[in-house]
Amino acid sequence: MVSADEFSRSFRGISAFLNWRADGLRLFEISLPSFERSFAAIALTLPAYVVELALARRDQRLLPGGALFGDMGIVLLVACGHVLAFLALPVAMIFMARRLGLGHRYVPFVIVTNWLQVFASYALALPGALLVLGWEPPALTLLVTIAFTAVVLHVQWFATRVTLGVGAVLAAFVTVLGLVLSIGSTMLVQALA
Repeated sequence: MVSADEFSRSFRGISAFLNWRADGLRLFEISLPSFERSFAAIALTLPAYVVELALARRDQRLLPGGALFGDMGIVLLVACGHVLAFLALPVAMIFMARRLGLGHRYVPFVIVTNWLQVFASYALALPGALLVLGWEPPALTLLVTIAFTAVVLHVQWFATRVTLGVGAVLAAFVTVLGLVLSIGSTMLVQALA
């Protein structure tokens, strides 16, 4: 299980990356147990999953009126999409890191990426939550989501440069790959819903 200390250090590391400080990497525990625990960080994204579920039910015109967890098919489908989006880039990078001769940098990359996904899930869930609650119009939700996505992509790009020790172009490719995989998992869920 993830400790409060690890949570705190990881978020301080993400904050350092947000400010273009490569020394943020030293705040992460880079070890095999930490690598395994970083996947447990998905449990911390449960509030973001609830927002995703509410948005899916809203899109299907099931809210308000229907219970949020009333349709187990939608609940499970959105959960699968949420997990798929969390795992897609680390799984894709298994093959890319080996092919690029960066296998020795895979563990730090995944640890940081998994923690970044926790940060990203909250940042991107906020506008959706405000939309579902009726506190924000759809146009503003879109604008805020785009702005938060730009921030998340910036942090992912910088974290990729630091953890993989690659140049700007390759880091941009990995960042875009992560975005495409995330959008793809969302589109898959929407198509199946």
